Amino acid sequence: MVRTQITAAPLARALDLAPVVLPGLREIEAGDLQGRRDTVAVQSYLAAVYAWAAGDRDEHLPGAEDGHAFFARYDDAVRQIEETGADVVAAFSHGAAIRIWAAVTAQNVPDDLGRNRHLENTGVVELEGSTADGWRLVDWAGEPVGGDDLADLAAQDPTGERF
Repeated sequence: MVRTQITAAPLARALDLAPVVLPGLREIEAGDLQGRRDTVAVQSYLAAVYAWAAGDRDEHLPGAEDGHAFFARYDDAVRQIEETGADVVAAFSHGAAIRIWAAVTAQNVPDDLGRNRHLENTGVVELEGSTADGWRLVDWAGEPVGGDDLADLAAQDPTGERF
């Protein structure tokens, strides 16, 4: 999680905080495809992750965890964060992990959000709520609720709310 710690370092310095590494927030494992960048490997990785988003958590890549294991470890890390009692936290993780976990966990998003909404490196996803009460997506990298048809960067979201 070295890259994740490098990404978190400027905020930690600015707030005079010591980051805490939670292994459960690590990236989605690629298993036997680790390090490959060819089209087949990338498509296989995405197919497994998108299957989780669609509810098939039994799907996995050879040598990697399935969706049940991913969500169990990620949920556990989020519970650890909640146990700190902090009102506001910044958690840093791998883009695909944030993307799928947030899209599946948030109660106010379309079912295909994790598949259809990219998250750039250092993109911010803001959630509010709790594990006990449920999570609500507040903002997805500044994109409007209506999706691409409403993505006018100069306009405010027509609903009057952030996502």
